[in-house]
Amino acid sequence: MKIEKEKHHGPLTLRERIDIEQKYMYGTSFTAIAQYIGRNKSTVSRELKGKDRTGINKYRADLAHKKALERISKRGNLSILSKNKKLNNYVKEKLKELNWSPEQISGRLKKEYPKDDPPKEWREALRLCDWLKDFHCKIEDYVYIIDKTSTRNIVKNPGKDEELVFNCLEENYMMTKYFHAHTGFTVLMSATFADPTDYLKSIALTGAKYIKMESNFDYKKSPIYFYNKRRMTYTQMEANLPWLYERINEILDKHPGENGIIHTASYNLTMKIHNNLSHKNKMRVLIYEGTEEKRKVLEMLKQDHSKVLMGPSLLEGLDLKDEWSRLQIFAKVPYLSLGDKFVKTKLAINPEWYRWSAIKNVLQGTGRSVRSENDWAVTYILDGALADLIHKNRGAFPLKEFINRIIVMPD
Repeated sequence: MKIEKEKHHGPLTLRERIDIEQKYMYGTSFTAIAQYIGRNKSTVSRELKGKDRTGINKYRADLAHKKALERISKRGNLSILSKNKKLNNYVKEKLKELNWSPEQISGRLKKEYPKDDPPKEWREALRLCDWLKDFHCKIEDYVYIIDKTSTRNIVKNPGKDEELVFNCLEENYMMTKYFHAHTGFTVLMSATFADPTDYLKSIALTGAKYIKMESNFDYKKSPIYFYNKRRMTYTQMEANLPWLYERINEILDKHPGENGIIHTASYNLTMKIHNNLSHKNKMRVLIYEGTEEKRKVLEMLKQDHSKVLMGPSLLEGLDLKDEWSRLQIFAKVPYLSLGDKFVKTKLAINPEWYRWSAIKNVLQGTGRSVRSENDWAVTYILDGALADLIHKNRGAFPLKEFINRIIVMPD
């Protein structure tokens, strides 16, 4: 019995375009590609129209996806509220005249549709109200900070497309307003405080007692192999990229049949590495764009025993225990991006915060695959810039959990 994947709808995802590129390169027919990714044959045909299998005019998933996103952003999408004048006026009335909250609208939904799903117009109205409530709270926060400190602690930070973000340079104002003002006795627990003095300062906590508990994890099977000769800094990365591609392919070949993760620090580096993997490793490595794709590829990772997840946002919030991950690669020390205006401004006034953030990211990243006393994973750090970070902040790196695990590797 032949079972085909359920057909998907909507724009192609980056993951689907990568599958198309790989299958097409090795001679797979349009029909077979369509069945593999769960799309119509015509979708695949349109995507590959005019492209060769190999050579200068070959299909490139990353470039195709970038152009598709640009077309969508230029075209724009009218929301349901924009197209439904009656609903638009109704929502405005409830928000402005009756001062309805999202909770009240949600209650109205449950009352009018107790058994069935509400129409999508109502669902969009609820999402709009949630967004407005969140936006209102943020404005209140900005006004609070400006009232306390003037505008010097607010950074206007251009976001994606036409988005504009305002960032606060001092987290302690928010901590005081929303946390310290509502708590008495407090216990904060973490395995990745890095330097506790810097952490306590960042959250405006004074008079705190710091207690360090010894870890009961066995790290004998979890070495950290550190390649310290090549730095992946802004000025040196381009010259060292061929070496980086070679090392990553080499490491993946050493760990066949094992799951793992690759920390890249940026989407741009993710795509460069992916485009320079061997065919065998390219079929094995999963990449993503956005939260939803990330969730899907994580499920793919957990259901297999030879997949490797690669991306820039894998440093926290992942529980890759036991066989879900036995391999970790840091292609670059995860410093925050200086392309972000907030990060650049805060670095200028507080260099310690910038280093502390990188240390925290390294410690959290190495913990994604070692989750219990008997769990283990092999870690590779391919950026020599870690040596500078350790040298200047040695006290922030725990001995047993990190420093003593390091094995320096020849180039």
